[in-house]
Amino acid sequence: MFWRTTAALLLTLNAAALGYGYLHPEPSATPRAKTELNIAGLTLLSERDDAQMAIIATENAAQTGVAAQNSTPTPGEEAASRCYKLGAFLEESAAQNALASIQALAERVQIKQDNIRETRGYWVYLASETSREIALKTARQLSAANIRDYYVVTAGQNENAISLGMFKDAINAERRISQIAGLGFFPKRAERFNEKTRYFIEFSPSKSAAIPAQFDAKWLRTLNFPREVSVVDFRCKS
Repeated sequence: MFWRTTAALLLTLNAAALGYGYLHPEPSATPRAKTELNIAGLTLLSERDDAQMAIIATENAAQTGVAAQNSTPTPGEEAASRCYKLGAFLEESAAQNALASIQALAERVQIKQDNIRETRGYWVYLASETSREIALKTARQLSAANIRDYYVVTAGQNENAISLGMFKDAINAERRISQIAGLGFFPKRAERFNEKTRYFIEFSPSKSAAIPAQFDAKWLRTLNFPREVSVVDFRCKS
């Protein structure tokens, strides 16, 4: 009796479940759109075949070539953007001769100049005294100390100073200062200069000239220019 009752209950439950499923079906899922309007679907590289990959590689190479062509100046543009400075010439006549030598290779040529100071030497001296009598008294004191190579300045900006020598090297000048200072005096040192004018030739290559690489140290050696002459390139001013 128990087993019959249990079997009947199970059959009743199964029948009820089937009936509920029939009367309440699950809603069907609405498929999601694969792509949005006008937007290509995503495809993994691993899903593309060899033909597609070859097309992509060709397109990338073409785009890279166009970008490089747009960013790289042509030889003519590169030549036009470079100018050269030739020098320094210490004589204007030497600069004029050099100008004649490169005239056929250059355009927009001009000669420029600047002034420099070169150290001529070092002057050791005792500062100017207030009168000639005091300067002569100091000179006699130097002579008594066995200093012979001096003289009293008689005119100019340093009148009544006592010159103790002109020295080419700073080391020798310092030795002289130490010698005189050891005798109880107070020597000074002044640097003396020579003014020099230098000349330079600035030019840009002529359109009919060879490539700008010719204007280098090797090119200079073929010309009879002074040893101190060199050539440098720079971007032309617009």
